[in-house]
Amino acid sequence: NWYVSENSHDYGTSTYNTTISDSTNSSYILFAYLYGYNRKTYATVNGNNFTIPSQIIQGQTISGSGVLSNANTIDMTYLVRISTSHYDTIRDVLTK
Repeated sequence: NWYVSENSHDYGTSTYNTTISDSTNSSYILFAYLYGYNRKTYATVNGNNFTIPSQIIQGQTISGSGVLSNANTIDMTYLVRISTSHYDTIRDVLTK
């Protein structure tokens, strides 16, 4: 379980809990509840870095990246496509 401190350009700051788990495919990890979604967002991992490839969740496109800064901190930035011409920029700090 991880505590998320989120700063959304459109919605301001919020906090919530998320889980990070392995997927059935060993090259992916899964983030639960990012951006308030009820579905998991997957990310590919390379060392301490990860990439959230472009994916559609609940009708919106999400993509981004992050880094495991230390055993207890993850920094991530991602975009959510709200409309054809607008993206919300989100910066999260996850702590254990």
